[in-house]
Amino acid sequence: MERKELIESANQVEVNKESYRIHFEPGIHLFWKWGVDVEEKFLSGDLSAHNWVAGSAIARRMREYSPQVLALDTVISDFDPDIVRGENEKAHVWRWLPASPREMSGRESIYVVMGDPLYQGILRRQVGQESQFADELARLENSAIEDYVLKLIREEAATYVSTAALISGAIVLAQLRSRRGSQGDGERRGMSRRKFLALAGGIPLLLVGARLSTPMMASIAPFERMTDFFQGVMEVTRYRFSHSNWLDGRTAVLISKTEEAMNILKPPRDASASILMGYPHGYEAPELIRNSQRRAFVTRGYAKEMFVAIDEVVKKVEFDISKQEAHEALIDYLSLMDILKVNDPGITRVDNPLGVIDTTIEHRGHFKSRRIRESLKDLV
Repeated sequence: MERKELIESANQVEVNKESYRIHFEPGIHLFWKWGVDVEEKFLSGDLSAHNWVAGSAIARRMREYSPQVLALDTVISDFDPDIVRGENEKAHVWRWLPASPREMSGRESIYVVMGDPLYQGILRRQVGQESQFADELARLENSAIEDYVLKLIREEAATYVSTAALISGAIVLAQLRSRRGSQGDGERRGMSRRKFLALAGGIPLLLVGARLSTPMMASIAPFERMTDFFQGVMEVTRYRFSHSNWLDGRTAVLISKTEEAMNILKPPRDASASILMGYPHGYEAPELIRNSQRRAFVTRGYAKEMFVAIDEVVKKVEFDISKQEAHEALIDYLSLMDILKVNDPGITRVDNPLGVIDTTIEHRGHFKSRRIRESLKDLV
């Protein structure tokens, strides 16, 4: 489909026109030093360099259902429909794939949805990436991550203490009953201090360890059934009191954009799509895929949180924009998405990686999600 036809198709797309199968794929990011290592490896000419732990395992899972569309974590929309996409940005997209299109789907190409609404993309075209405004947004995003991690630590600590208390109480009651039952025959049975501590402290530790390790196992599992099993365990054991609008809101937005991208591209009815994000997104992703009302509610919660963030930055940083204009720009940003066609280069080692990827990836269109705009229309 040519770009002109694709844009006309997008303008005519109806909400909920088709119901395609969407798979959530959990993964583990490579950030900081490891992310730099991946970039250096790529720039040296290695096209197998990607920002995911066990990317080949993720690709193997995906190949079981051969997706035609892939939405990616940490890849934001460009915000400007007329921008000429640079080869460095295409390289960024390539590194955030788990593997090559052929390895992921068995096809020579795959469509990629760009549209993760990170804070760092808000008003990016107006203020630039190297500005105090952008720095403040990055600081708020880091604070959102830190707040979520602290919530998890507190909930894990509370889970450990409460479980240990319950087990200790159960052991004490069992010992009291055992002693009463043995008084008639003169025996006195009890549990050693070491065994008591091992049970009271060890079992809760195993439960906490299982909850922490399950999402990692889901991320590196080489088969879809294994990942489905671990994700089922994640749903049952998920954190009940440690929700994050920053985390779940982005998941909800990317799911909606993926559905809409499928309607724009019009693949066969049995076609499927993948959404690849860091494993913490997996706690709520299955429910957000199933329940569109829940997804709209979470999207609105994230938009409201972003309103507060951008209001804080506008007050702190001198920038010629009104509160109303900033909010309208934010709604626009949340709904924006790009669709790329990523072709398989057919090789893994090249002399000019930037040039190869620049010709391998095609920009097919820049769109606004009607579903997201519809769910946020009364917020401004």
